[in-house]
Order: sequence, then structure tokens, then C-alpha cells
Amino acid sequence: MPKYIIISENPALANSFRVRLLETGSLEPERVIVRQVSTPPDNANVAREFEELTDWLEAEISSETDGWAVPAVTVFTDLGGYGLDSAAWSSPLMGGGWAQVLGLLILVFPEVHWVFLLEQRIWPALRGDWDELQCFHTVSAMQKITRRGTGDHGSDEAEVAAESGLKRMVGLRDAGFCSLFDPAGLRNTIRRHLREGSSGAAGSEVLGIPLREETAAAVDDEAGYAFLHAYGAYRFGFRSQVVITYAMMKQLFQAGSSFRPGLVMEDIFLNFPDEHPIEFSDIQRRANADLCPGLDAVPRRVFVSIGLGSMHREANKLFVARAQQRGLRYRIRHKPLAGIFNLWEAVGMVHRGSRRPQRTGRGFIWPPHDSARSSGTQVPAHSAPGRLLRVAERLLRRAERMRDKVRSPMAAVYGAVLALDALELLADRTPTTGIQALALKHYFEVKAECQFSGVQHHLSVKPRLIEIEMESQAVSRWFGHNQRSLASLNAEMQIVNTLVRLFRDNTQFDEERMCMVRGRRLHNSIWVQQEAWRICLLPVLRYSELLLARITNFFWAVVVWALLFTATFSGISRMSTMQARDNGASIDILGHTLSSIIGKTLLGPPSLLWQLTTAAAVIVGMAHVGLLTSNLNSIVARK
Repeated sequence: MPKYIIISENPALANSFRVRLLETGSLEPERVIVRQVSTPPDNANVAREFEELTDWLEAEISSETDGWAVPAVTVFTDLGGYGLDSAAWSSPLMGGGWAQVLGLLILVFPEVHWVFLLEQRIWPALRGDWDELQCFHTVSAMQKITRRGTGDHGSDEAEVAAESGLKRMVGLRDAGFCSLFDPAGLRNTIRRHLREGSSGAAGSEVLGIPLREETAAAVDDEAGYAFLHAYGAYRFGFRSQVVITYAMMKQLFQAGSSFRPGLVMEDIFLNFPDEHPIEFSDIQRRANADLCPGLDAVPRRVFVSIGLGSMHREANKLFVARAQQRGLRYRIRHKPLAGIFNLWEAVGMVHRGSRRPQRTGRGFIWPPHDSARSSGTQVPAHSAPGRLLRVAERLLRRAERMRDKVRSPMAAVYGAVLALDALELLADRTPTTGIQALALKHYFEVKAECQFSGVQHHLSVKPRLIEIEMESQAVSRWFGHNQRSLASLNAEMQIVNTLVRLFRDNTQFDEERMCMVRGRRLHNSIWVQQEAWRICLLPVLRYSELLLARITNFFWAVVVWALLFTATFSGISRMSTMQARDNGASIDILGHTLSSIIGKTLLGPPSLLWQLTTAAAVIVGMAHVGLLTSNLNSIVARK
């Protein structure tokens, strides 16, 4: 059940608003909490007030966290002032006042639906999606409510506007609105102002916080699919709307809606819990003028289906084919998918054969470029700004507390967003904390994939390991030049070992093995770098890694060694002054090679070179048999 919180400087406003909210939403009194704040903090006390409010909000939200779903919490606030004409909350790194505290709170609590109490004025200082912010994050005419609560009754027009805004916000929550993936761009607005205000024209290069300029929607009647798909779009650079009711779908895609997504992922067989007028498996009818005409303007739609035949199957295929002929990127894909990376491949956002295969939303750059550093531009100290670092630490603390509470893919995605936001806000500028955030992000993502029965048993691991390597290198750029490579390897090793344990706990044996192969290579690389003389052993270590990577590599290696030794024995036999004989019979060169490899014979002509080659074949054979036996035992023991 939703919880509503009012944080206000004005006690009359808070009390009046609480009464009106209880009347509008037919809510239980204990579900509407009021927190009154006092004197605005100066610059020196912003951090203290932020910590105090964060502790209080965490306590309120933790009571709503059960490990199964994202907490449904809406906060109404006037901390920035009723007009917010300066939009000071969007630049919270410097200065004092409640607006700065509010901006930090918005970043720390991405799951909270923040609603501003405003006059009927806009934010002229803001740049970005004002229509979306107004629709999902503002209630107007609140000063009229204040006067009403103190005996000064406002106009009927203002009363109606205020009540309409309240009903709209309560209706959004009832329709399943989720702010976790920043669908209206509230957190993106703060990020934009942080980048532009960091250090003049070069601020975006120095601070490196990524922006999400495009939006996406995940439409599904199953919450698990909707949240996983929405998170997939969010991590790859799209702000995402979760659509699990017809009411939300109708609002987003009705005629005249300001919502303009660049990507929509839709289930074909939709059966929403609220009333809807048609049988949604006919995907062409969804965009009718009286239903969701906004869908026709979406350039990229992916229809995800279980593949079940229906009366509309051929019509759907024809509709998609005609859309593709018009240049639209429509496609049909079938469930189950092999995790988040496979989902992105199904969307068609993957470059084949590239080291960096994922395409992202417009303007989203991650890992952040190091152009200022590489060009010799003077940059600030390596650490992220102090208040931003405090925000990231609180996000990570909240994510850590969720590790043992996750019971569903929705809760795992919730934890992944906390870690991902912390990582992006740091922009690799504080490497130690960044590595912690990176590890938590991948932990929660894999947790979501393992816990969701709608995902294939065999998960897509290779692109994840490539991404971990790239991001570990990026986050280690701020270490000293001599330590950068070792720091990157250690960071990657820490993350891969975490995934090994997680895959093992969830009986994902093949995925665990792939991570172990990568971990073995990282361990050897770290070991070699610790002492200069160990570089001589690197070829042997790399060869052993190749053999242990997969069983088939053993057999191909034996074939290659057998051919090599056969050719060597044949050459020795021809060069010898005495033809190799055994009791008067010619030696079977191939048979002698195979016998030597398995350690059964040392027969041959009285030639030192022959005997040494035979001994080498025996040693090579014994080494390969030992590695094979050990590898088979470990595989059988795990399975």
C-alpha cells in the first residue's frame, strides 16, 4: 500500500495538505506522514541536515521494504520554495538552504516519487523536459491551500486546481507509476546542471556524469518482465517508464501526450489487471485513435512474446514487416531471453564483432571519457565533489543493506539502480568507492537474472565479463601510472570472484565456470606483475589457462602435440646413422609417439636426441593428463 510523506517548512501548509490528501485519496491516517523542518541551513550545515533527513527517510522507507517489490513512497515537499523560480535544488553542490538539501535527497532516493508544491508558475531556470516534470512531479496552487488552512480562503479556481493535482498524483501511484528509472527526467535535470556548473565550458568533460536524453517504456502485465526490461533500457542510457496497467499505458500514449519514447518494449499478450477495451494481442489495434495513438510515433518497438500462436499471429507479422519497410525499427522476439545483455541484443542495439558491442541512448557516454586528462587540461583533484561523494556513499550503504533481503527480480533491480546511480555520480573520480559501486551493480544484475524464472537458465556472461574489464580499466585511470594496470586487475578480480560465488549459490555451473576461467587469468596476471622474473613463466601460465578453459581444448592440444612429436621422431629417425630398429623391425613412429605421451614406453634407437624427445613427450603427456583429471574432477564435483 502506498505511503505518502509531507516534508514542509510551513506547518499550516503541511496540516492543510495532509487533510486534503486524506480526503482525496481515501487513505488511512497512518499512511500519511508529516515532517516539519525549521530554519534553512547555511552552507556549512547542509551536509548535517542532509544526513539527518536521509536517516529519517531511510527509516520510513525501510518499513516498506520487504524484499519483493520497490517501495511505493510519494513525498510532497516545498523545501525549495513555492515558486522554485531559481531551481536551486537542481544545483545542490554549493550554497546553503533547503533547496540544496532537497536536490541531494532526490539523488539518494531514486525510488521516491518526489512531488513539488508550486504556485502556478514554471521553473524558468530549468532546461530539459519541463512538460514531463510538470506532469509527474508538480502540484500547483499550493499557496491557496496554505491560505485555506489558515482561514484565508483562496479562489474556487485555485481550490479546483489544487485538488485536481492531488488526485492526479494519487492516481499515478494507483496506476503503477514508478520513478526508479527517472522516467520524467527529474534526476537527469540535476545531472545536467551538475555538469554545466562543474567548471565552466569544460565541466562536462571534467565531471563526466552521464545524461539520459532519450526515454523508453517497458509494457508488460507481469511486473518481473516490466522491471527487468525497464532496467535494461536504463543501464544502457534511456530513462524508463514501467507500464503494468492500462491506465498508465493510456495516459502515456494518448493523443497529445508529451511522452515521446525512442524505444518501447511490449508484451504481445497483454492482460492488465485494470479494465481495458480490446484484446491486446492485435498489436496494430493498440495504436488506434481511441486507444494509444502515441505508439505510432515510436521509432523502435520490440514485441516480446512467448511465441504462442494466436488468431492475430500472421497479421502481427505483416504489420511489423510493413513498418520495417517504412524505416521503423520494429521486431518480434520470443521469451525467455538470456538476461539483460541478451535483451539488448534482442532490441537490436548490439554491434556485432565489436569489443564494445552495446549501443546506448542518445548522449549517454559511459564509461566517461578522459579527454581533459589525456589532452593535458588542468583538472581538479581526483575525488568527486564532497557532497556528491556523500550521496554516492549513502546510495551504496542502502544497496549493501539490501544484499540479503532480495527475494524477487524487482527488488534486485531496485538494488542495481542504487549501485548504478552511485557509480555514475562518481564518474570514476573516486576509484575505491567506484569499484565498490561497480561490484554491487553487477551483483544485483546477476541476482535479478538468476532469480527470475522468465530468463533462460543459461545466461549471457561473455559480454558482462567484457564490460567488467572495460569499466575496471576506466575506474582505475585515477591511480598512479605505475599502479594503474595492477589496480584494474585487482578491481576486476574482486568483481569476478563475487560473481563466481553468486553463480555457484544459484547452481549456474556453466556461468560459474566462465567466471572461473576469467578469474584464473586475472590471478596469473597479478602474480606475474608482482615480480619481474615471473614474466618468463607467462607463456606456460597462458597455455594452462587455455587448456582449463574448456574440455575440447585438451583434445585439440593432444592432437597438436602428437603431430609435433611424430614429425620430430620422424626427422630424428632419418637423421640417425643407425636406422631405428626394435628386434629387427622398423619402429612405428606414430605408435611410439602416442605411447610416449601416455607414458607407456621409452623404446627407440640408441640416440640421445631420440631419448630426450621421448622423455619430453612423456612429461608433456603426464602434465596434460594431470590437468585433464583435475579439471574433470572439479566439473563433476560442482555438478
